[in-house]
Amino acid sequence: MTRAVFALLQGDFYQAFLWNPLVYLLLFFAAQFFFTGKIHLPKVVGVFLLVGVVMFGVLRNLSL
Repeated sequence: MTRAVFALLQGDFYQAFLWNPLVYLLLFFAAQFFFTGKIHLPKVVGVFLLVGVVMFGVLRNLSL
């Protein structure tokens, strides 16, 4: 995550996506929270996102 954020700060969006594609999803929610003070999601969508983020983190770090 650190390399991806550093690449974003340098304006290298392609490399940031290659290092961690999940950073774009997190940036969307961070921007929404920053501007509105809330994250507007139905509970079911939030659960699916949480499960997806955890699965992404686990599967990404498995050496297959």
